[in-house]
Amino acid sequence: MGSQRSSDRGSSDAAINLLCAAEFIKQTDFAGVAICMHETSDDQACVVLPGTKARKMHTSRRDAFKAVNDQPIARVHFNERRVEYLKKDYPRVDKKKPFTVKDGFEEKVGLLKSHPNMHPEEILFYLEHGFKGLVVEGTGMGHMPTNTPENLPNYEALKKLIASGCVVVMTAQCLYGRVHPYVYTNLRRLSEIGVVFAEDLLPETAFVKLAWLLGNFKREEAVKKVP
Repeated sequence: MGSQRSSDRGSSDAAINLLCAAEFIKQTDFAGVAICMHETSDDQACVVLPGTKARKMHTSRRDAFKAVNDQPIARVHFNERRVEYLKKDYPRVDKKKPFTVKDGFEEKVGLLKSHPNMHPEEILFYLEHGFKGLVVEGTGMGHMPTNTPENLPNYEALKKLIASGCVVVMTAQCLYGRVHPYVYTNLRRLSEIGVVFAEDLLPETAFVKLAWLLGNFKREEAVKKVP
């Protein structure tokens, strides 16, 4: 949990978020990482959001955090101290499974936004500086400016980067929906040179996940675990 307004302000959401999070932890069998914040701008309830599918969608509203491409795990009614589950398929505590911590984290992972007037030097930067991974925020279903004669240098730069061993992952600037490697010719060309399409992962989630995967698994295994 966190807060959008500091605790010295009358409109602070900190206390309610904290109490709702504690109430959820006390009552639940949920196992995982989640975010507990205001559901609306009033003080009636908080929602528990899946950590990998949550995003801040407003700079200052108390209900700024939303689930994207998913739904909240639960709603915590503040006044009643009641947990209402909104999902049935959330991960549950299983005491039979061993608990392990994989705390490796690859620091040389970048995040690049696809845009018009893109230059190959932007891509080659990650090659020249030995980056192990790169997450691209593509347009639409995962496009980059690579499929016209003036953009061919971008395509060649991407090929060089992938050939060096860098894992390139494609996400969507749109946030809602998913990328797909086979709908358009340009997407297929990117897939053919080894770009990994991350389905419905948010760019920031893909960035953290890729850094964690590369810090704990060999490249081939990390690639399989991205989507």
